[in-house]
Amino acid sequence: MAAQAPAIEVPTDAELLQAQADLWRHTLYYLTSMGLRCAIKLGIPTAMHNLGGGTSMGGLAGDSPS
Repeated sequence: MAAQAPAIEVPTDAELLQAQADLWRHTLYYLTSMGLRCAIKLGIPTAMHNLGGGTSMGGLAGDSPS
């Protein structure tokens, strides 16, 4: 005789909402770290430092080598 499968507990709406919020949070943290990685690879922090700190996108574009 085959054993019965255990009953699956259905998550509540609050649990599903929390799980979705956690997924979005992890996704956005990943995108933030990838954006930082790309900025570093493009040399943006160095260019900003060479321009004396804060600068605009136009200032960065004018500083980039062609």
